[in-house]
Amino acid sequence: MRQPFWILALLAAAVPSQAETRVGVLGGLSLARIHFSPDEPGTSFETATGFAGGAVVDVGLGKRLALSFEPMYARKGGKFTIAPDDFFFGEGLTGSFRLDYLELPVLLKVRFGEGSVRPYLLAGPTAAYRLSAKASALGETADAKELFKEWDFGISAGAGLAFPAGKASAFLEARYGLGLANVGEGVQEGESIKNRALLVLAGVTFGVGGH
Repeated sequence: MRQPFWILALLAAAVPSQAETRVGVLGGLSLARIHFSPDEPGTSFETATGFAGGAVVDVGLGKRLALSFEPMYARKGGKFTIAPDDFFFGEGLTGSFRLDYLELPVLLKVRFGEGSVRPYLLAGPTAAYRLSAKASALGETADAKELFKEWDFGISAGAGLAFPAGKASAFLEARYGLGLANVGEGVQEGESIKNRALLVLAGVTFGVGGH
């Protein structure tokens, strides 16, 4: 998983000095869920809504391309439901996992158009460090760090709309994050727990250099 970051870093180093750099902030919703493989009979996982937000540094790679570094906080995890059984959960059980991450997406943006509304596509790798992990059920919340590894790696892809106005540019975007690493701690052989999240974000950037 490290190779894409080296490639993108080399691209950033090769940027001509006149290329525009933009800095700003972003924030919005994280619609997250846990993907458990293989499927566990009687257990289902659903989406939980949280917050995501942080900073943006867009380094221009030309008229249409930019490399975006976005250090940010993101809430992940999700809800779970265990169906009633004849042993431990006679009435069933519902709860949630709340995983807080500090993550760094490094995204290649492809821009289109020259008007007042400019669509763009984005994609790239993401590295994330788990800040905390909580499990909630039966009205109680407990620390769950022992169930989840500290590091997660994945890829993100999405699309957005930019609304430039002078040096400032507002934007709206949606991106899907696909976790590739098994973040489950102590899971059995052949099992995996991976993060999934749809981020719906808005923000603003300001030009600080170049054309």
